[in-house]
Amino acid sequence: MTTVSLGDMAQSWMLRRQNVTLKDQMSILTDELSKGTTSDVAAHLSGDYGYLSDIERNLRTVGGFETSASEAKGFTAAMQSALENVQSVSSRLSSDFLAADNSVAAARSAMAQNAEQNFAVVVSTLNTTFAGRSLFSGRATDGPALADAEMMLSSIRDRIAGEATQSGIVAAIDDWFATDFHSTGYQGSLDPLSGFRLGERETVNLDLRADNEALKSVLKNVAVAAIAGGISDPSLQAGLLQYAGLELLGAQDGVTEIRSDLGYVEERIEEMSTRLAVERTSLDYARNELLGIDGFETATKLENVQHQLETLYAVTVRLSNLSLVDFMT
Repeated sequence: MTTVSLGDMAQSWMLRRQNVTLKDQMSILTDELSKGTTSDVAAHLSGDYGYLSDIERNLRTVGGFETSASEAKGFTAAMQSALENVQSVSSRLSSDFLAADNSVAAARSAMAQNAEQNFAVVVSTLNTTFAGRSLFSGRATDGPALADAEMMLSSIRDRIAGEATQSGIVAAIDDWFATDFHSTGYQGSLDPLSGFRLGERETVNLDLRADNEALKSVLKNVAVAAIAGGISDPSLQAGLLQYAGLELLGAQDGVTEIRSDLGYVEERIEEMSTRLAVERTSLDYARNELLGIDGFETATKLENVQHQLETLYAVTVRLSNLSLVDFMT
């Protein structure tokens, strides 16, 4: 009988190749067992990718909407936080100004100085950005919504020059906010921010800008109090501060209303986020069902491969220990 033998080098190469093959199989089976899905999609689906393509396309679409919802959630939360700060500042100033008539001159001057500082705070708050986008400048998200606070107050002071009565000063400031505000103060766009798409037919619009009447009212009346700091007549100064306090008190309703509207938008975003999460879970389940494997069968295959690998190691060790003396005896 003819016997075909392998040389040492060929035998070593064959054992190494078997070792690599078994290790690759073990790696594939381990990966499948941990993920619960097949590694060979083509064989598993017999080449029919139609349903899988639909699922993955829908998953990408849902992922895009989830990203948009996340951005919308962050944007509205930042807006709500800014509005809360504006309302807190205006409410506190209102209480202070309403007591101006019973205050000494030094206290009134301190109130006016505080008003000037807080005018800058409100302006800075309305210039807040989120992820590099200005919150209250409409579609022009690449720049601040409002001009520099000191520049606006300087422009207002020029407008009231020569006015010596409370009604005249207030009318001049009203006129500035009715006309110059959009050319000198507000620097954003008059077009609303583009909506956030949260579904095929679901879009959330945030048409809230720094030129909103409620926010303009806060700015205007904090400015009135700030202007009072340059008034030397004690009675006129106290009158302007009290006027600003009453107007700021009345402006609270307007700020509360826009915060309430924003809260409704936040609720819609949350509802859509929940709906998208449910849709993603459903699609993931469908994908896993389509590509899923039999865990028991895969574990059995893995055990067999492990056994073959152990046998191969044993054979390799046995062959490596052979000697000429062993062969001849």
